[in-house]
Amino acid sequence: MRNQLRYPAGQHNKVHRLAEKRASYDLETVHSIMNRSFVFHVSFQPDAEDPFPTTIPMLGAMGNFAYPSAGLDEPQDCYIHGYISARMANLSRKAMDDGLPGLPVCVSVAKVDGLILALSAFTHSCNYRSAVLFGHAALVTDESEKLWALELLTNKIIPGRWDQVRQPPNKFELMQTQILRVRVTSGSAKVRAGPPADDKEDVQDPGVMKNVWSGYVPLVERMGQPIPSAYNQLQDVPEHVRDLQEGFNEEADAYNDKLVKQAHRKDSYVGLCWLNAAETWIDITKTKTKTDTNTNTRWISEAGHPRRLDLPVTSPQGCHGMDRLKIPCDAIWLDIEYLIDKEWFTMRKLLDAFGRKLIIIIDPNFNNTNGSNIVLMSNDITIRTKDDDIFEDHCWPGASHWIDCFNPASID
Repeated sequence: MRNQLRYPAGQHNKVHRLAEKRASYDLETVHSIMNRSFVFHVSFQPDAEDPFPTTIPMLGAMGNFAYPSAGLDEPQDCYIHGYISARMANLSRKAMDDGLPGLPVCVSVAKVDGLILALSAFTHSCNYRSAVLFGHAALVTDESEKLWALELLTNKIIPGRWDQVRQPPNKFELMQTQILRVRVTSGSAKVRAGPPADDKEDVQDPGVMKNVWSGYVPLVERMGQPIPSAYNQLQDVPEHVRDLQEGFNEEADAYNDKLVKQAHRKDSYVGLCWLNAAETWIDITKTKTKTDTNTNTRWISEAGHPRRLDLPVTSPQGCHGMDRLKIPCDAIWLDIEYLIDKEWFTMRKLLDAFGRKLIIIIDPNFNNTNGSNIVLMSNDITIRTKDDDIFEDHCWPGASHWIDCFNPASID
């Protein structure tokens, strides 16, 4: 396995705040974030005497004309789509005429993946992926490289689209369209993913915890159903467009589904149902700082589509805290193991102390080895055989008799 290539951290691209947790200089991370974004924000200085930089949103893509098969983990140039008379194109021409490698530019992208709602307004945040590149932009003058870059940009937006449209481009289109190549000299990425990172003091403050909701609101960028133009004459949406829509949405869902899940601990519970029959790996990472302790998990299924259900947590799992809070009415499913000697209607007094309701299984029975059957017989509420004898059979408690639930006297 080859070593992962990285941009060296320097004056322009070094991440300062929370760099240990969020910064990345890996080429693959930086280039992947760039290519996941449709719009690149390109900043440059229009004039040496102008104190304000100019930032323009433009279409762009990462690529390497000399080595078209190079992966995103290898050196890449940044190709920008422009117009012949655009200011950036003119400044690039001037810079090259002056003997410079091109116009110095900064290219940046950012994607918001979720809103972080914390206990304090000062610890609110966003989950995001951002990347920034620095380099020199020069006009592409070689015709073969220009056509290659146009195909790269078109297929970056919709893979396979270049081969589906009218070919070849006419001379007017090629004259009006300019391509700028940014020779990247440095770059970096910054990524935040996970739950709120609240201050320990807030988490341990009952007044805050009981009155403030905290959590994570995912933001997922999705593609809707393709809408034909008014003059479209094809009945069916092309397969490459369908593939784009499905692949883009699946990738967007998968990114949020793999985000951090907070583990179970004393004051925190998460229930997760992962509906995928394929073999699944779960990576568990524990992190601890002076102010924060987290357990993070990453879920990887071998195949299929991830389907996640967040389950109800504390109270439905038996952690009601009813005794501590003296809840007057609650419903508990009565399991056989709750009973004394597995006999129905022998609930402990503790369960009934605050008037709680119990859901019992159908056809409750009584063990006939103690005095319970005397009550049944004296009230004539037992199930009987066709010969009018008391019905007896074996059940959980042993030899048992059953209540005749169709007898109105049984309700009394």
